[in-house]
Amino acid sequence: MVDFLKRNKVQIGILITLIICIFIPYLLDYRVFLFNADQQLQYNLFYKEWMRLVKDIYHTGSFPFYSINTFLGSNFYASKLYYLTGDIFFPIMVLLSKFIKDIDLSLELFSVLYVILSSISFYTFLYLFGIRNKWYMFIGSLIYALSGVASNYVGQYMFHRFYSLLPFLFASIEYYRKTGKIYLFSIIVFILILTSYYFMFPTTIFLVAYSFFTIFYNSTKRITFRSIFRFGLPLIVAYCVGILLSAFLTVPGFLFLKDNSRLGVDYIDKAFEFRVYLGYLHSLITPPLTLFSKYDYLFNVGFNGHLTWYSIYAGSAIIPFIFSTFFIKNDRKIASLRFLIVLINLLTLFPYLSSFMHGFSEPSFRWVFLITFVHILGFVIVLEHFDEYRKEVFNGSILFLFIFISTALYGYFYKGITVYDNPIHLRIIIIFLILYCVYLCLIGLKKLNILLVVLIFEVIFTFSTRLWILSETYYSYTPSLDENAIAYFRDVDDDLFYRIYVNPDGLLPTSSLNLNQSINFNYSSTSTYDSTYEYNLKQFIEMNNINWHIIKIDNPDVLRMLAVKYYYVTDISELPENYNWTYSYNVNHYQVYRMDEYRSIGFTYSKFTNESNASSQINWNEILIVPEDILEKLHYISESESKDLEINEFSNNRLVGDIELDSDQVLFLSIPYSSGWNVYVDNQLVKIFKVQGGFIGLELNEGYHNITLQFVPPGFKIGIFTSLFGLLIFSLIIINDYKKRIELKPNL
Repeated sequence: MVDFLKRNKVQIGILITLIICIFIPYLLDYRVFLFNADQQLQYNLFYKEWMRLVKDIYHTGSFPFYSINTFLGSNFYASKLYYLTGDIFFPIMVLLSKFIKDIDLSLELFSVLYVILSSISFYTFLYLFGIRNKWYMFIGSLIYALSGVASNYVGQYMFHRFYSLLPFLFASIEYYRKTGKIYLFSIIVFILILTSYYFMFPTTIFLVAYSFFTIFYNSTKRITFRSIFRFGLPLIVAYCVGILLSAFLTVPGFLFLKDNSRLGVDYIDKAFEFRVYLGYLHSLITPPLTLFSKYDYLFNVGFNGHLTWYSIYAGSAIIPFIFSTFFIKNDRKIASLRFLIVLINLLTLFPYLSSFMHGFSEPSFRWVFLITFVHILGFVIVLEHFDEYRKEVFNGSILFLFIFISTALYGYFYKGITVYDNPIHLRIIIIFLILYCVYLCLIGLKKLNILLVVLIFEVIFTFSTRLWILSETYYSYTPSLDENAIAYFRDVDDDLFYRIYVNPDGLLPTSSLNLNQSINFNYSSTSTYDSTYEYNLKQFIEMNNINWHIIKIDNPDVLRMLAVKYYYVTDISELPENYNWTYSYNVNHYQVYRMDEYRSIGFTYSKFTNESNASSQINWNEILIVPEDILEKLHYISESESKDLEINEFSNNRLVGDIELDSDQVLFLSIPYSSGWNVYVDNQLVKIFKVQGGFIGLELNEGYHNITLQFVPPGFKIGIFTSLFGLLIFSLIIINDYKKRIELKPNL
């Protein structure tokens, strides 16, 4: 590795320098480092909560499992695997937090690191693949780091992190092909599945295609089934070991995910509408400068961006090289490359195949980073043989130009795609179509060096412009609340736990998605913008007329049931009627009032109804919704006065309280139901059941009781043992690789 860096230090040094220069306006605070709403209103806040939970290991001894600041509480450890709990760079962030206390700044610095790492990882891959021209490797790596999809990922940390590490996966395959050693492949699989299981699924499918490609591309001997088996079997074993190693986090994560209502799809069209295909074709040479910006995007489709949220742009100059593979004949290497290019594009353009790549969910283009990878690889391969294939490259440029113009005219004149409503995007298309024609002329004139210089300036300009356009939508603001004040009043309060209601519409930054400020200011709330909330709450959410992951509960009766004690208002008229209020204190411009009739996080019910008879009009504080089989067992309970649970101890994963009952009742806890909660009554483990559409309920007899709740993520223990088993097998791989002699490597 040291030798590799020494021999390529000039190219790598220039890559790092160029990337840092691009981010100078953001590093110097001349420009706000915010590029999408989710970055500001989800990702940064989730990282802040994860940092708090991890640091609590030192302060309280609590493992970072459960968060009380997320919507009504959640299994943060498992649910946020999608976002960040598998971030291998996070331990470094924790260590640096002593010096960089602002998590936003830390994430900014790591985002720059991801861009740098993208270029270095792709450079490493090209080197191991067999590309020998250092400057061609330099150009391919720069394009990969600054591609259209890379510009989409800046600020979307989990996607960007995966993208930056992805080339190492294929580099480890090439390393295995050359040395016969597979330990690196296991390590990268382990890291990538922790980084984003969401992206690892389509990547795993693509790994099969890539393995066949590299076998046929690099083989100097006749390919047989036996040779393919000898090459592939160790990779399969190493892949499985990587999966086993990650089980300590993925098993809890997948057990949590199985209840996600967004998995699966009821109906898939046989083909996309023409606008999708036209947008896909345009994105080959047109950067996503207007995508998700304040400017209109010509090819918007659907409501959630799955067929819009993409870009396969990687510099318009690479397209002639890609299309040249259709004209190059009698070359086994190019034939295998052509197969890979065609296959990865077909998997995208047919809805059923796209759904398959998206985990059997709705068709999506979110995984087109694999197309970017293949296209840039193809470009560099053909680039190394430009003198030999110049004519074919020129023919490829003509072919694409013909397809582009003919489909554009057909779409604009016959498919009702109106360009005049999108003047900015139309100008971008025209500019880059002209630039493409310039490249075509340079190819015809054999001016390769000029073409490459222009290409470098193109990708630097488009990446920088894309970030500039996105960041201009966001602004600096003074926070509406004060975390220190909230913490102070919580510390002096008589109750160890309660929730706070603040109307999210009045909080800065102004956005309908600004529903996670409880994480930012460290308090328990009743709103969220998060698709990974506790899925056991689905019925409760639906009963409150919410059917998406943008959740805001403002029904005062429901809020009372959910242990909301304080209302933050700017005027007393905002307080709900029919309740008594006592002024408590001020936080900034907010007046804080206590609801005199507030309930504890736990209180009892003696009146019940079954789930089929429940509705949103139910008296939430008087009647408990229970499953039908449980209702039949509660006939012995007679109506009596409700009692509150007095909380004596409360932390992330543990709750302890006392309650005294005059009669048998059911204790309700406004904590989302999860099999990860173990509940002890007088030190005896008891059975819990789901009540009120998704919360914890348990039967209590008359008398005094001590109640203890302890949380461990479902699947955590089996995940730990599975990871230890994987570690044992990985140790055997290390020993085997260490002893392996060169003659045992795959003979391909």
